[in-house]
Parts: sequence; structure tokens; C-alpha cells
Amino acid sequence: MSRRTKVSNTERAYDDLMDEFSTLVEAMEDVFSAAAEDGGEKLSELKGQAEASLKKAKARLGGMEKQAMAKARKIATDSDDYVHENPWTAVGVGAGVGLLLGLLIGRGR
Repeated sequence: MSRRTKVSNTERAYDDLMDEFSTLVEAMEDVFSAAAEDGGEKLSELKGQAEASLKKAKARLGGMEKQAMAKARKIATDSDDYVHENPWTAVGVGAGVGLLLGLLIGRGR
């Protein structure tokens, strides 16, 4: 899978999650307006819809969290493997980054 495909999948998942939360917010607004206007059956129906939206959003968020954790573990493992296979390259890159940061910080004074 290409990097662009991964990014577009992440963006799509984010957009889907934002849609779920927008739906949830709309449902909660309906519940609050129904509660202000009248109670009873309409309020119970809207409350059920809001609860269903909340459960769906929580499930999607939980899935995204698991996916993000799996990606973070893979990145950490890959980084660890790379450093063990190429220790001097890693030391050189770290020194170079440290030097650049030192120069940038020194220029700010």
C-alpha cells in the first residue's frame, strides 16, 4: 500500500469520525430542544437516537485508537530494527539534528 493510499485512508477515517460526531451533536441538539418544548414519547425517541449515535461514534473511535496504536508499535519496531542494523548512521543523524537545533537555538539569542 502506498503512502498516499495510507494518508487518504486516514483522511477518510477522520472524515467519517467527524461525520459521526456531527450526527451525534445534531441528535443531542434535538434532544435538548425536545426537552425544552415537551417531554414524553418524542423525547424518548430522540434520546434513543442520540444514544445509538454515541455508541457508534465510540466504537469507531475505539477502532481508530487500536489502529493508531498498532501503527505506532510498528513504527517503533521498525525504528529500533533500523538503529540496530545501522548504529553509526543513527548516531550521525542524531548528531546532525542536534547540531542543527543547537545552531538554530544559538541564533535566536
